[in-house]
Amino acid sequence: MTRLFLISVFVPLVHPAMAEDKKVPVVFPGGQPAVTLKGTVKGYDGVEYLLSSAAGGRWAITLQAKGSTYFNITAPGADSALFIGSTSGEKFEGALPAAGEYRVTVYQMRNAARTGKVSNFSITFHILSGHAAAPGQAGPVKFNASGNTRCSTGSSTLTLQCAFRVVRKPGGSAEIWLDRPAAKGQPRVLLFSQGEFTSKDNAKVSTRKEGDTWYVTVDGKEVYMIPDAMILGG
Repeated sequence: MTRLFLISVFVPLVHPAMAEDKKVPVVFPGGQPAVTLKGTVKGYDGVEYLLSSAAGGRWAITLQAKGSTYFNITAPGADSALFIGSTSGEKFEGALPAAGEYRVTVYQMRNAARTGKVSNFSITFHILSGHAAAPGQAGPVKFNASGNTRCSTGSSTLTLQCAFRVVRKPGGSAEIWLDRPAAKGQPRVLLFSQGEFTSKDNAKVSTRKEGDTWYVTVDGKEVYMIPDAMILGG
């Protein structure tokens, strides 16, 4: 005798197509590597952040919210999400594979949405390496190298990490964009030419070199470690 078992599978409704999403471009004021945005979702309506990224750029995206509020990340032209917050958590950290505009949608799960619940949240977008191509970004759109280098706020002990982007130029010259370790606003832009460093904003620059590594101090407040390989490649 064959018995037939009927199995009922409950699949939570993540974000219905009928929801009305507010669209918000992600802009990095003054070329800062990170920005935190605040928002509100109500019921099934969400907020869709439009994040433009270079191919292979590494990002950290973190949501702070209470209750059943999550975010999904959908790649350019894709129908399904590459990251689903309700199953993967409130933080994404990794590379975005293709260049273009990603949709980062903040939403409520059905248990909260169907009662019309209101949820306040904040979401942080942080460029770990590579670059954003968001409207209004200051800094080079194309560069030869990027990553992190050791830095400090005036101490000889370089305990911090600052993201950098380098545009190499003929004759061994370079333009180096660095995230400032303790100040919001414009990045620190150093120019290297004929063995000397200057600052694009004419700040006072002093240097010392140990082996293949430069230690660059700006206005006595910022110190950056700049290896020759950052400037010349290799």
